[in-house]
Amino acid sequence: MVSGNSRPVSRPPSRGGDDPHALSAVVTRIEQIDSLLRDHVSRRFDAIDGQLRSIHELFSHARKEQYLVEEFAELVGRSAYTVRRWIGEGKINAVRLAGGGPKGRWLITRTEVDRLIAAAAGSGVQSAFLAAEASNGK
Repeated sequence: MVSGNSRPVSRPPSRGGDDPHALSAVVTRIEQIDSLLRDHVSRRFDAIDGQLRSIHELFSHARKEQYLVEEFAELVGRSAYTVRRWIGEGKINAVRLAGGGPKGRWLITRTEVDRLIAAAAGSGVQSAFLAAEASNGK
């Protein structure tokens, strides 16, 4: 091709975009990568979903509605003495059982466990609770 001043005009070097086979190969490779990524993400999602289902199963069967002082203490990572003190101070609602002996037998509802965990009263309460629940579910 010649311009008006009679000098030849050169085309820019091809980058492969003009070759339909090269473009087709690029599209095919992108589709392969897309497929691999989708498969990988799907497998990871399935693994996470399975783990969440296991956790749900663990907690749904191991859950009690009422706990004795000793059980509650284990769940929240405190001593039974501390839990009895919390009951006496009104920090925890509990029901005294008849004929419970000198220390008394107290029942603490699951609502109190959940409330204490949500408030994270004291350090390590949540991790102690999760560890105790996990060991009770096995």
